[in-house]
Amino acid sequence: MTTIQRATARPRSRADIIDKVEVRVWRDEDARAGKSAHSFATMLTRAQWDELTTELDKLEKRLDLEARRRKLDALYALERKWLAEDEAALAGAGQ
Repeated sequence: MTTIQRATARPRSRADIIDKVEVRVWRDEDARAGKSAHSFATMLTRAQWDELTTELDKLEKRLDLEARRRKLDALYALERKWLAEDEAALAGAGQ
């Protein structure tokens, strides 16, 4: 899972303080812990940072909805399976 975090940037000028954000991106938790080299840092404008966080929030909500939908589908499949087993047991008991 890719992790993106706003880093503490050392500003080079007053304009950097106002308009720039340093962002660190890690490919996975190992990279974040320093156990692998799968990471990078970049500078974004505040507008780019805001756009990135907005898009990530949308993605997170969509993934949450998809996960919830998959859980419900799995529950419905189990319910159908149990109903079929009950019907088969009732049909077997009736013979």
